Amino acid sequence: MKQPLVSIVLPIYRVAPYLNRCLETIVAQTYHNLEIILVDDGSPDESPALCDEWEKKDDRIQVIHKENAGAGLARNSGIERATGDYIFFIDSDDFVDLQLVEICLDAAAKTGAEIVHYGYNHIDADGNIMKVHTYTREQTLFEGKDVLDVFFPEVIGPKAKSKDPKILFASPWAAMYSMDLIRRTGWRFVSEREIVSEDYYAHLFLYKYIQTAYVIKKALYNYCENPVSLSRSYQKNKFSRFKHFYSECIAACQRLELGQEVMERLAHPFFTNTITAMKQIAVADIPKKERLALMKEILHDDTFHSILVNWYPGGATWKMRFVLLPLMRMRLARLCCLVCALQAKQ
Repeated sequence: MKQPLVSIVLPIYRVAPYLNRCLETIVAQTYHNLEIILVDDGSPDESPALCDEWEKKDDRIQVIHKENAGAGLARNSGIERATGDYIFFIDSDDFVDLQLVEICLDAAAKTGAEIVHYGYNHIDADGNIMKVHTYTREQTLFEGKDVLDVFFPEVIGPKAKSKDPKILFASPWAAMYSMDLIRRTGWRFVSEREIVSEDYYAHLFLYKYIQTAYVIKKALYNYCENPVSLSRSYQKNKFSRFKHFYSECIAACQRLELGQEVMERLAHPFFTNTITAMKQIAVADIPKKERLALMKEILHDDTFHSILVNWYPGGATWKMRFVLLPLMRMRLARLCCLVCALQAKQ
């Protein structure tokens, strides 16, 4: 019996210190029938040269060199080159379990799943496992209406006012996808320069067509924190971009008729992204007056405030639950700045 061909796509940009680690876990997979597509997204470091070296070492590897356009469009270049039956999208600064492909293919063969999700280990900058994220619900196979009504909302985020942690993830690295599904639907990512958190947005357009989904209750991926300062990540327009993402997602849900549950749970990525923006503002190298003005803009935004009032951050730490969240709801900008700065430095 012919073995399925599996495509693995890696968008590559400024990952020279991590690329070898990632590729070593891919070429050593226990399942060997792979095509490995390295998409050099105009990286200015040594990454392009490393890609070319790996292409010479393993005939399953092919390299695309392109102008920089962001991870979303780099993944699209990989999709267009891919000839496999299934596809993975791996972030090249992370690494994977050596049985990732074999376990996912076995699950797809047994269940007919068009998408197979799996858990991950959250690795800190020193290589330690901070947390293991795995699926905890009893049901693991979802078919027909259950995909959109039960499963997909879990991918987006926790229920409103739920204290449950998020247990599934919309990140493209968190699943194996059927290439037949992608070809039939013409599905593609958008650029994160157009819509931030493009993975959430793109998945809205894919899940409408999925008939069978499966979850593996095992951490098969290693998501690695890299030492990037929040202060260096500061962008003045970040909150407006997150708000644009949220409004575009809600509009897409309405067009696609994805249901109220999905729309309500989109509060989760909007909220968590905004918290990140607040921390970046709190430690940004800008005048104190400007930091305070930006914090007030967020806290007095009607859309965000309505979410603060009606939504509970599932899996929140006690500091978020009992300290920051009440301050945000009371719109106390100075204290929010202080608490966010303290949390950002931890």
